[in-house]
Amino acid sequence: MQRALQDLRKTAYSLDARTETLLLQAERRALCACWPAGR
Repeated sequence: MQRALQDLRKTAYSLDARTETLLLQAERRALCACWPAGR
């Protein structure tokens, strides 16, 4: 049981990290799109 909980937590953590990375990339892309094109 303890083992399963640890696995779940690990999976949730890696999913969270991946989501955060994707969000950061999306934000960066949006920022780049906002800048005028010669920057």
